[in-house]
Amino acid sequence: MPTQLTLTAAHSQLLVEEWRDIPKFEGFYQASTLGRIRSLDRVLESFSRKGNKYRRLFPGTVLACAPNNWGHMHVMLSCHGKAIGRLVHRLVLETFVGPCPPGMECRHFPDDDKRNNRLDNLQWGTPKENAQDKIIHGTTGKGKSVSKEMRERISKKLTGSKHSAESRAKMSAAHQRRANDPEVSRMLSEAQLKRWAKIREECGGVLTRATLKKRKELQLAAKQE
Repeated sequence: MPTQLTLTAAHSQLLVEEWRDIPKFEGFYQASTLGRIRSLDRVLESFSRKGNKYRRLFPGTVLACAPNNWGHMHVMLSCHGKAIGRLVHRLVLETFVGPCPPGMECRHFPDDDKRNNRLDNLQWGTPKENAQDKIIHGTTGKGKSVSKEMRERISKKLTGSKHSAESRAKMSAAHQRRANDPEVSRMLSEAQLKRWAKIREECGGVLTRATLKKRKELQLAAKQE
């Protein structure tokens, strides 16, 4: 029977929660339009200490979800003796919308909160649309100035290093320009790629600890000469 839930002020509307079987997990797990995942009642065979075989009922329950390293809600599903980790937003979309089309990914819109996995806040979108959403929500580094806290962190990392005060000031200014101007960011990235390409060439086309160490030894020997 559908359950009615009252949401927070941001989504202050009465919704009817609908549950459907998750594809490839039919009879084991269901997803809801409110972004919840639950297990279904199941009966499993087991053995007692004396070796007697018996059947045991495992009642269904709403599963606990936890954020992964990127902030997306993650849940563990167990089926046929195998435990599988899945992302909640993908389970909801696959259940109510269908498989992810080629070249597309999940899009949280209009609410960019990764914990909001309600069906009306999810859709399959392109990487370009996701990038545009980040700009709209202010969650991208492009066009944003470096905060005071970030400048202090950069300064602390550079303090006590081999760089001079003038060099540290220049590097801090470079970070500021890179954050403010996407074109500067692109140019700096290209410069870094060229630098690493040169290092790779000096290492004989292979970047390993051994080749980098040998390159450093050759540079020191050249300086001593």
